Amino acid sequence: MRRLFLLAPFVLAACAQDIGIAPKDSDVPVPADTDVALPALQPDIEVSPPSLSFGSLPPNCPADDQEVTVTNVGEAPLNVTSLALDGAGNSAFTLNKAGPFRIAPGESIKFKVGFEAGDYVLYDKVKVVVASNDPDEKTVKVGVAGEGANAAFKDELFIQESASAVDVLWIIDNSGSMEDTIRQLGNAMNTFINSFVNLGMDYQIAVVTTDMANPTESGHFMGPIIKSSTYTPANAVNEFRSQTSQGFSGSPDEMGLAASMAALSAPLVTGSNAGLIRSNATLAVVVISDEEDSSDYGSPAVNPPGYITWVKSLKSNPDDVTFSGMVGPKSSTCGGGIQIVSAAPRYHQVINSTHGVWSNICQLDINPFLTHLSYVAAGLEFRFPLSDTPVNTSPSAITVTVDGAAVPYGAINGWTYDATTNSVELHGDAIADPGEAIVINYPYDSGCGNP
Repeated sequence: MRRLFLLAPFVLAACAQDIGIAPKDSDVPVPADTDVALPALQPDIEVSPPSLSFGSLPPNCPADDQEVTVTNVGEAPLNVTSLALDGAGNSAFTLNKAGPFRIAPGESIKFKVGFEAGDYVLYDKVKVVVASNDPDEKTVKVGVAGEGANAAFKDELFIQESASAVDVLWIIDNSGSMEDTIRQLGNAMNTFINSFVNLGMDYQIAVVTTDMANPTESGHFMGPIIKSSTYTPANAVNEFRSQTSQGFSGSPDEMGLAASMAALSAPLVTGSNAGLIRSNATLAVVVISDEEDSSDYGSPAVNPPGYITWVKSLKSNPDDVTFSGMVGPKSSTCGGGIQIVSAAPRYHQVINSTHGVWSNICQLDINPFLTHLSYVAAGLEFRFPLSDTPVNTSPSAITVTVDGAAVPYGAINGWTYDATTNSVELHGDAIADPGEAIVINYPYDSGCGNP
């Protein structure tokens, strides 16, 4: 009798290998695929601004066109397939382009939106629809609004921006009449420092005096550069107080412009004063003095026009430089007792030319000044030029909002209108934070039947 023996599969496989029998494909282990598929490069659409407002205009009176920018912030070409208007009343709006467009990575295209009311109604249900091949946002909608009204009103939109780093040079009048003022400045300095902290600013601060007669001063920093990277806010305030209260027997010939020019020019700027000015930072120069500038440093003597040209040249973008001051009025004296404050037209010329901040030293409103100053030094805009001149500049005719919240009228924590620059200015706490939207609504002569 024959006996049959059943062998386990692994034994058969081993025998097959010994006698040269090739195993079937299904018997051979398949190695795992270790290749990881890399994500494909994709386009990424960005559209700004997020909305447009054309204000109020009489019917059949065209508004000024407004512009929308479409940017490809992705890594593959963006195909904008169409631009279209959607919503009730969209016939009151026009587009100067329709698409399609191809936008390379990092590139942008712009198109204009027009508005002309057909009746005395509010048009606020319309969207500009941007369609594209962005995998996450097939369509992006931009809200547009306008109104047909008896009078012409315009909404102007501004988006607040700021720098991330700031370098500040303080010019301190250390003559005898300034002792009380400088002490109050030091006591309030935490307002200035904390504003930078709240804005997330990388700051540096240095101090010079207005004394150009004493060779140990004459543009030399009064101590180390105060840096946010090495000083806590409290220690920064204490160091500033120390550097600004080293005596009040400075020269009675206060030369603030000359002192700052010496501080930021060779040989000091490449020697003992090196390191204050950084390429990635805005530059703010600030003087506090009860006397007009009397600089005669250098050849030719320092004068406001020459100084303005020089200080703006310190940055590749001149708009990154501001000169501010707590000094006397432009054309009159003020004060009394031992502190008779002189008019300061030279300082005012520099302040106005660099869009800086002025505060009347006679009023000594140090905290509001320091708050406003810190925002301007950080690159926050407080002056917003209007594209048309208001026909009525009373507080009841102009409205200002920041991120939808109404801003009160007033020079402290409010808004004012400056006719010389045709600008609305925000003050103190009313200055918008980075990214916030400022909308200014005002009546203007549209030249199209406006009463």
